[in-house]
Amino acid sequence: MELGFEYGLTRRRKPKPAAASDAWMLVLWVGGAIYSSIAILGWRHLLGFDAHAYWLAWHHQPMYGVSPNQQDAYLYSPAFAQVMWPLAQLPWPVFVAGWTLVGLALYIWLLRPLGWHLAAPLVLFCVPQAMVGNLWPLLAVVLAFGFRHPQLWAFALLTKVTAGVGLIWFAVRREWRDLARILLPTGLIVAVSAAISPGLWLDWLHVLAGDGTGGEPAGAYNIPLAYRLPVALALAIYAARRTRPAFLAAAMGIACPVFALSFLLSNFTVFAALPRLRRMG
Repeated sequence: MELGFEYGLTRRRKPKPAAASDAWMLVLWVGGAIYSSIAILGWRHLLGFDAHAYWLAWHHQPMYGVSPNQQDAYLYSPAFAQVMWPLAQLPWPVFVAGWTLVGLALYIWLLRPLGWHLAAPLVLFCVPQAMVGNLWPLLAVVLAFGFRHPQLWAFALLTKVTAGVGLIWFAVRREWRDLARILLPTGLIVAVSAAISPGLWLDWLHVLAGDGTGGEPAGAYNIPLAYRLPVALALAIYAARRTRPAFLAAAMGIACPVFALSFLLSNFTVFAALPRLRRMG
C-alpha cells in the first residue's frame, strides 16, 4: 500500500538562514546532552526499571499479583510474557544489558534516515527511554512498518492495549483487508495463549477491568485515560482522513495506559518512527 503522506504544508518553504539552522542544532545538542546526562548520572537506579517487570513476571507467583501502582508490576498480556519466557531465563544483568542495547539500537536505526547530523542529538532524547527498558522502541517499529505489515499492530494490542489506536487508521480509510490482517492474527495468538494459560488471561482481564490503579506509576501524576482517549481517537481519525502518520504517532503516545507528566518525552519517542516511515513511503 502506497502512503504518499506529507509532513508539512504542500507549499515549498524557503530555506532557513544558516544561522537559524545552526541555532536550532545547538538547541537540540544542548537539550539532548542535558536530558541524557540527567538520566545517566541521576537516574542510574532506573536502569531496566520497566524491563525488570518483564523479566520478573515468571519469577514470582502469581504473575499479576503485584499491584499496578507498585514497582515490578507486570501489566501486559500473558501472550507477551510467554514470548519473553526464554529471555526471562537469562541472568538479570545479561537480560538488562541486551534489552537496553536493543532499544537504543532501534532508536538509532529509526532516526538514521535524517542523517547523523540531526539523528545523533535526537537519539540523546531517546537514551532515558532505552535505559528504563519500556516498549516504546518496539512500538515505534510497529508504526514504521505497520502500514505495509498490518499484523504488527497485534503487538500493540497485546501490550499497551490502547496504543493500538492505530487500528482507527484502517477502519476510517475502509481498508478492511488490512484490518482483518490485524484482528485475525491477534485472535489466533490470544486463542493459543489462552489455551496454554487460561488462568493468566482471566487475571489480566481483571487488571484491564480496573483492579489496582490501572497502571498509575507510584510517585507520578498520571493523567487519567478517560480524559486522554477522546483526544487520541480524534487525532487518529484526523491522521487517517488526511494521511498524516505524525498525528497517529501523537495519538499512540496520548492513548498509552500511563501518561505521567514527568514521562512525556518517553511516550513521544514513538515519533522516532517517522523518518524511517517517510523513507519507505
